[in-house]
Amino acid sequence: MFLQLIILTSILLAIIMLIMCVKIIFKKNGKFPNSSVEANPALRKMGITCPKAEEIRCFKGLKDGDMSACAGCSLFDKLAG
Repeated sequence: MFLQLIILTSILLAIIMLIMCVKIIFKKNGKFPNSSVEANPALRKMGITCPKAEEIRCFKGLKDGDMSACAGCSLFDKLAG
């Protein structure tokens, strides 16, 4: 019974993975879509940036002693308050 469950689960997972990857496997030059904030022009137009890049900018300013680099986040309030 347990072996049948493992086999059935493996077959279902393989079918699901195949369905998810059809476009990538069968399309010439197929690749996974880039869903990062930096690759989305509409988000950049609205001024939304990558959280990782924003955090790096914030903490780099804190190391240099420039507290204004982090003025937009709650960390600034805790450190300056």
